[in-house]
Amino acid sequence: MQRVQQIAKKMGIYLVNSINPFRLEGQKTVMYRVLEALRWESPDWIVVPGGNLGNSSAFGKAFIELKQLGLISKIPRLAVINAAGANTFNLLTNTNSVSWNQGEPNKPVMNQFFTDMDTQNRRASTIASAIEINRPVNLVKGLRAIEFCNGVVRETNDQEIMDAKAKVGAGGMGCEPASAASVAGAKKLRAEGIIAPSDRVVCILTAHQMKDSTATVAYHSSDQKTFDEVLGVRGVRRAGFANRAVQVPNSLDDIIKAIEVYA
Repeated sequence: MQRVQQIAKKMGIYLVNSINPFRLEGQKTVMYRVLEALRWESPDWIVVPGGNLGNSSAFGKAFIELKQLGLISKIPRLAVINAAGANTFNLLTNTNSVSWNQGEPNKPVMNQFFTDMDTQNRRASTIASAIEINRPVNLVKGLRAIEFCNGVVRETNDQEIMDAKAKVGAGGMGCEPASAASVAGAKKLRAEGIIAPSDRVVCILTAHQMKDSTATVAYHSSDQKTFDEVLGVRGVRRAGFANRAVQVPNSLDDIIKAIEVYA
């Protein structure tokens, strides 16, 4: 993203990625839709994947403004979920105790973190490509969102992400791996007792199942070689919720019979 910004400035290209302020304004409307669907009763939790922290920042800004305008009385808590292989936000907030701090985040700690990252040549690595980001461009705005929404940050590994993705798919919706981080993160927060059994939780799915489709094929395939090449190298060891393909002859009766058996 740093290089993209440099190129855009040098060549006069208008940048529309996560750092674009109009994009963030547009992303606020996701929360308007959530509240509209819930009859303007705020949920207890909004859970969202965290990469460049554009959605996280926009959601926080939406709730700041909605509260100021008196359109909501209750602020949902915000949970931002990193992938374990791209966990900058989790490390900064939970390990290094960096916070918004009323607009005065601890920048020396942040700068040292990124200096160490460069020195150690640490690279983001996760099957969830949309959040495979080590330098979130909206980091400070994300910190503001967490503080205003009394939020938490967690990370979830690729095994947990792919299992959650399979469960979402089993429900008939489908999503990309990064989206499933929100579902895996909600499960983790419930296990920790941070999300209560009675809480109303909204997990945001940020893209559909055709994104990172190789991960979907590898998880649900019975081809061990494909599984190992795509997922095994990232630490995914099993496909406990796989929905295997069923091969049938090219016969109307056989196809109908298979649907009746497996549907």
